[in-house]
Amino acid sequence: MSHTVSMIAAGDLCTMAPLDALIGTDAEAMIFSDIRPLIDSTDISLVNLENPLIDGGTPIAKAGPNLKGAEAGVSLIRAAGFNCAILANNHIGDFGSEGVMRTLEVLKGAGVETVGAGANLSEAAIPWIAERNGMRVAVLATAENEFGGASDSTPGSNGYQASRIIGAIFAARQKTDYVVIVMHGGNELNPVPSPVVVDRYRSFIDAGADSVIGMHPHCPQGFEVYRGKPIFYSCGNYLFGYPGQGSPLSSWYYGYLPRIVFDGPQTSLSVHPYRFSPEGDKITLLTGAEKDRFLNYLDRISAVIADPQELQKHYEGWCVLEGGKLIHGLLHEGKPIDPGTGPITDKPTLIMRNILTCEAHNHLASTYMRMVCDGRLETCRQYIQDVKDRQQIP
Repeated sequence: MSHTVSMIAAGDLCTMAPLDALIGTDAEAMIFSDIRPLIDSTDISLVNLENPLIDGGTPIAKAGPNLKGAEAGVSLIRAAGFNCAILANNHIGDFGSEGVMRTLEVLKGAGVETVGAGANLSEAAIPWIAERNGMRVAVLATAENEFGGASDSTPGSNGYQASRIIGAIFAARQKTDYVVIVMHGGNELNPVPSPVVVDRYRSFIDAGADSVIGMHPHCPQGFEVYRGKPIFYSCGNYLFGYPGQGSPLSSWYYGYLPRIVFDGPQTSLSVHPYRFSPEGDKITLLTGAEKDRFLNYLDRISAVIADPQELQKHYEGWCVLEGGKLIHGLLHEGKPIDPGTGPITDKPTLIMRNILTCEAHNHLASTYMRMVCDGRLETCRQYIQDVKDRQQIP
């Protein structure tokens, strides 16, 4: 019996329009026909489900958009061939406790395993254990603390808390052969992770994880091998049914599947880039010159991660671009916050809450304010063009 185990992970799958029109039709299988053989050749396959599956339901009050897909959309996951749906993200709780629990029921009924969400925080934190080829692989999934996180008594996703995740890694190491961390977080549309994210993901390896896979930025980010273990900072979107993303050449429509092979103490990796159509009717693996261009691009943005000074410069340029908009969200238009007796529903307060509680937003806002107060904003503007250049998929 082989004692190697292969794993593949896909980024964000959102089953909303225009994908919803393809659910249950002959076109559904065609979406994945080019990429399905790669999934089928791998022992363990994961995909991040970026929306609850519920017919009806009531959206929660939150800062960003509320996403949901029809329950019938579970057939997309089955057609794609994935073993397990990752639910630790900032949208699985968009339709409250009802949406989370219904999604879990729908996936279970379709024979799809889940990780990263549950009826309470204890359940949401339970790792998924995959047994393949006589080996046991633990997958732990967590998300930054935006909206929809589980509590001790309410359903939701497994919110990130450093000591708790590190403890979970130690615990999983005692019971399994390999431990993989999937984390949903970081700055959306930033092609390079922040220095804080790099430190965080490396700390997971230091604690005993065998690989870290990042999701959420909606664009590809680079990867590195740290202490012999692969860290993928963002796979990009996998197939995202959300309108109005502009040019089909946008990084929104590009991503890559990291494929990891665990073989005793050795870990090997390969990267499989793709793009999906704005209509959502096809995912196409890149080949030939197009693949070469993408891999060269991936090498270029990965090189930034290995250079601490360049990484800091890129992040400061990103803060100049995005920080002012975020700080505006903290300005409550001079109005006092009225806590009332029930949940807050006014948008300015919800935006403020998200900036203060979401790790990526908080770090961006605080870094921007330090730059402003230190008089460094104009100096750091020189890095903006580097950021914009790295946002362009060749």
